[in-house]
Amino acid sequence: MLSFLFSLSVVLFLGLLGSRLAKYWGWPSALVLWVIGALLGRVSGVGFSAQIWFVVAIGVLSLAVFDSVSRLHISKGVEERKMALHFVGYSVLMVGFLAWGLLAHFAHSLSVLGFVLIFVFLVIGSDRAALGVNGVWSFLSEEGMWLGSLTLLIPFIVLGFLERTLVPVGVLGVILPLHPFVHDAIVGIGTGLLLGVIFFKWIHAWVSSYFTPVWLWTGVLGGFILSEVLGGSGVLAVGTMALLFGHGFVNGKKELQEFTHSFSEAVEVAVILLSGMVLKISFSGVLLGEGLFLFAALVLARFLAVRSARLRFSALEKGWLSVFMPKGFYSAAALLGLAVLGPSSLLPWLQAAWLVMVLCLVLSLGVYQDKKLGRI
Repeated sequence: MLSFLFSLSVVLFLGLLGSRLAKYWGWPSALVLWVIGALLGRVSGVGFSAQIWFVVAIGVLSLAVFDSVSRLHISKGVEERKMALHFVGYSVLMVGFLAWGLLAHFAHSLSVLGFVLIFVFLVIGSDRAALGVNGVWSFLSEEGMWLGSLTLLIPFIVLGFLERTLVPVGVLGVILPLHPFVHDAIVGIGTGLLLGVIFFKWIHAWVSSYFTPVWLWTGVLGGFILSEVLGGSGVLAVGTMALLFGHGFVNGKKELQEFTHSFSEAVEVAVILLSGMVLKISFSGVLLGEGLFLFAALVLARFLAVRSARLRFSALEKGWLSVFMPKGFYSAAALLGLAVLGPSSLLPWLQAAWLVMVLCLVLSLGVYQDKKLGRI
């Protein structure tokens, strides 16, 4: 217990210090926190037990998926949203094709092919934070919402598919003799629908707005755990509940959104720093070489996506879009969850993805500095 408290105090102190320094320098806080976390991961005596990592990963992943998916507004057809979805599609195609071309000779099995797909959705992920509310910055906000949700959903759906093809399905496997992937989706979505209706009806009818956040987070964590116990996808269950919440009425929704914003900002520092710790980055020459090579491919794919999507922005704004690839809370939550819940053979892919994300933030430093100086 003393070791846990010591590690927790060190993490929180260094996280707050790093976040403050990043704000003072005008840098993205994720860049400073990830570097601090990677360095802490190499220090003996600062860490957590496997049980604590597991509990933290489940909690962070559930809250991150709910936060990201509940912010999506599919029914609203604003111009920025249409362009953002168009651009997201081009980005996925460009990065996917390049990643397949570079890594195809490694894909000699279904598991490695799945790891390539997980890597692609990790590195294209964006951050929820927007630099502004108009024009290209509003577009970046929309892009960040959709890519952030994909970063949290697709890798875990793929990971669940790989796991279900190697082991028997869960409790409902006797009742539902379906392909494991279909079983995964049906149980996950069904659990999310059932618990979403029950909890949101209960919240709307009986719970005061003051206690809404407690009941809602209880339902989110319960949905994730129940779906996994039944052999389904926990992230699909939480994602389904988030869609019901985002497009339905819940008593005290305004208070809940304010609580969520404050709560997310409070845990964001710890999550980003912990994701750097758990990966145990080696900083070897092989990792640096692979990271730089894959980062160059990602920049090329981003450039091609910006040029192919026919975005209605100026040449300068398209230049910003080509180099500005923010990463943050959603990417860190995905890394943390995959590192703890995924197989050990996935770890080198996560380390390479982490390095690519750090390089993306380094490339974006110029945009952050321009924003700090009021040039944009």
